[in-house]
Amino acid sequence: MDWTACSAVERSADTLSGAWRFKNTRVPVIALFENLESGATVDQFAIKRIGPKMRIIGPRLNQIAFLLMAGFGLLPAQLFAGPSSFGGNLVHPRAYHTANLLNDGRVLLAGGYLDSSPWVTNTAEFYDPVSNSWTATGNLNVARYFHGAALLPSGNALVAGGQTLGANDIISAEVYDPATGVWALTGNMSVPRSYFSALLLPNGKVLVAGGYSNSVFTAVAELYDSVSGTWSTTGSLNQGRIRGHLTLLPLSGKVLIAGGIGSSGETTSTELYDPSTGTWTNTGSLNAPRFDHTQTLLADGRVLVAGGENHGQRIASAEIYDPATGLWTRSGHLKTARASHSASLLPDGSVLVAGGISASITACSSLAGAPMLPVIRPQQS
Repeated sequence: MDWTACSAVERSADTLSGAWRFKNTRVPVIALFENLESGATVDQFAIKRIGPKMRIIGPRLNQIAFLLMAGFGLLPAQLFAGPSSFGGNLVHPRAYHTANLLNDGRVLLAGGYLDSSPWVTNTAEFYDPVSNSWTATGNLNVARYFHGAALLPSGNALVAGGQTLGANDIISAEVYDPATGVWALTGNMSVPRSYFSALLLPNGKVLVAGGYSNSVFTAVAELYDSVSGTWSTTGSLNQGRIRGHLTLLPLSGKVLIAGGIGSSGETTSTELYDPSTGTWTNTGSLNAPRFDHTQTLLADGRVLVAGGENHGQRIASAEIYDPATGLWTRSGHLKTARASHSASLLPDGSVLVAGGISASITACSSLAGAPMLPVIRPQQS
């Protein structure tokens, strides 16, 4: 695999030993945060003054991992699937949007922040891998950014919450039908929220937890039922937080949330949600408080947390959560401290960390002439 230019991507050589090694890249980006859905194959990114880019790894669209980057577009969307190619310009270059890989292989972008008025957009568009182009689709009913999204069991896409241009948190949710290209409002959440995590559960419901709600770090969690189109509250977090992450633990069926920012600042708190009881219980604390980190489900069922930010400083530490013990164990350090990056589980069990913000914008991976890689995509947010 040929990596070029500045050092920015790292790969854990062995998740058991916690050793990290450098890889090099050449496209500067900021990875904002990952698309919030169970088994997500599309990651959400933002770039500032760089332009929308997309990299795809793998031989087939419905079997690959996407690293999706779209921003204040100066450059076209870039596809990687072996030799580099380009996916054309977005109709509306945007950041802080959501992205969903639809069942037909198209990629849906919704909402986000523009580089000019009206700033916060209600537009949506999709990428068609067959035509290698972007096409506008129906508009959201409510312009929003910093919202959450999930692909529903029906194949429709859900977006919920977010913020308006005036930084008012949004309570509404809507569902996109790929067959008609139309967004329809669905039931409102119980509270408005932004900067929250969402996850599709095995029972078909979507769990949202935490977020910023009318200047409060909310602990409220709720479930969306796509059959009835309604939300119902479930047990609240023990600590309200924003910018934490949700990960489904496949062996137990429980959901892990780790880190983030609470009313007292960055937190080491981690909790487990049990869908069978609808309750959250505290589990082992992180060794270092952090937010804007990555949270990756490993092949053996453990969860790797890497990087992030703490009190204005990017951090390099990594640690692993073991569901069997409920404890976090330090797992070496990234070569470069970073936050708002991406992390991807590779077929050999190592984890690729790319992009983000260190002292400045960190270059993200741009694979040149690498072979096609069937990427194992963990369920993560």
